[in-house]
Amino acid sequence: MRVVLQNNSTSLYLGNGDQWMPGFRDAHDFQSLQNLVEFSRKEKLEDVQVGEEPRRPVLPVSDSEAIGRDESRFVKVRGLNAALAC
Repeated sequence: MRVVLQNNSTSLYLGNGDQWMPGFRDAHDFQSLQNLVEFSRKEKLEDVQVGEEPRRPVLPVSDSEAIGRDESRFVKVRGLNAALAC
């Protein structure tokens, strides 16, 4: 798991070289929460938080993709079949 620093106001992530980046993948990985806290105290950063990787949305599975599968694991959602996250 990556440990990154995110600005609360702008939602930007701290990259290398003290630049704030829009992408999580471009953020500097502090490797541990302790390293992140020490850095933010040393630099006297405010209005920041530990950044989380953006979650990917669960995409619906179309009816044609569900053919041949055990459909008891699927639920009807707005006319499409979507896999249940168990």
